[in-house]
Amino acid sequence: MAISPLQLSYSVFDLVHVEALTAYEWGEEAEPEPEVDVRVARSPEDDDEGWAVWVTIQIAREAKPTPPYAVTLSVFGTFEISRDFGSEDEITQVVAVNGASMLYSAAREFLLGLTARGPNMEYMLPSYDFRHHTFQVLEPDQVGQAGASTSHEIAEDV
Repeated sequence: MAISPLQLSYSVFDLVHVEALTAYEWGEEAEPEPEVDVRVARSPEDDDEGWAVWVTIQIAREAKPTPPYAVTLSVFGTFEISRDFGSEDEITQVVAVNGASMLYSAAREFLLGLTARGPNMEYMLPSYDFRHHTFQVLEPDQVGQAGASTSHEIAEDV
């Protein structure tokens, strides 16, 4: 088994909102696709190998068809990747795709656990392919503001 060059160092959910929707009709086949926002930045420290990734997931209560839950989750993670892995662009792409995939997976399990005792039964986010997702790449000096501003903007919408 080969250990991945990308390692998750730390993660935290900095915004969690889950609301059971009474308009949800049991047995609905199609569920709305969640909106997913990903932000990536190199660590502001002098650490060449440190990266920060934010993943925000939203399912609006107005979505059609009506979802079982309105959801807003924001998860932040720090990652380490070897500078020997490749070029700056290759490293950014690996951090963005794999880092976002790791955090999204954590959010998927987190939401499944939260909704398991909810009135609309458990809800699992659909799998998501980040290979062609558009990422917002931030400058290192924006790292301290990105998570807070993202969560604050989203919280106003909830």
